[in-house]
Amino acid sequence: MSTRIIVDANVLLSALIGKTTAWYFDRLLTARALDSVQLYHTGRLITEVQASIQKPKLRKLIDSKKAVSFLKNFESVSSHIAINPTVLSSASRDPKDNYLLVLSEQADADYLITGDKDLLVLKHYLSTQIVSFAEFNTAFFGG
Repeated sequence: MSTRIIVDANVLLSALIGKTTAWYFDRLLTARALDSVQLYHTGRLITEVQASIQKPKLRKLIDSKKAVSFLKNFESVSSHIAINPTVLSSASRDPKDNYLLVLSEQADADYLITGDKDLLVLKHYLSTQIVSFAEFNTAFFGG
């Protein structure tokens, strides 16, 4: 059985910007290709990444063609789950993050990988472990 994973928008953006995160993300995509992991997304997650890429600060750091290709690839290797926005959790300190918790629940995710302190402080949500990308890589890949 493969490990079920939600990847937060901030991790996707970091993979587009930074070499280290991009390398780890490539490892994750390789694991997906080998059916060791199953990735999940929702439209709101994709929209959040697309909106962030358009911000002037990030436009300087991210090639738009690369970003479009990256997002299409991510969508093609991850399963879409349509979450019900009226059933949002209120577990996070930041209400904008609660959709990720609902997505985690609906995907029955083992991990929610994020860099968001408002989510990381929770450590888990129901059966989902909430971890940084570094913590996930240590736990899953052994470092």
